[in-house]
Amino acid sequence: MSVHTFEVLIAVIFDLSTLMVVHPICAYIDPGTGSMLLQIILGSVLASLVAIKLFWHQLKALAGRLVGRSSKKTQPPEKIGAETKRPEGPSDV
Repeated sequence: MSVHTFEVLIAVIFDLSTLMVVHPICAYIDPGTGSMLLQIILGSVLASLVAIKLFWHQLKALAGRLVGRSSKKTQPPEKIGAETKRPEGPSDV
């Protein structure tokens, strides 16, 4: 090894060794940072609740299919005299 290569190797080892030394850090989180973190947490929770509310009907229909129930309400047929009148198509009443 030449002298120049040896000096570079020593400098690199010294530089890398300084990265492994733990220095005390004097950190300060001001109230504005804490307030921003609180807003992020509350905003995430509220956004999740709104998303669940928006997709509630799809979730309810999926849950109904998983347990084997129909998600649509069926109405019993109306009796008129001796005949039975069955509703035609879906009814949203």
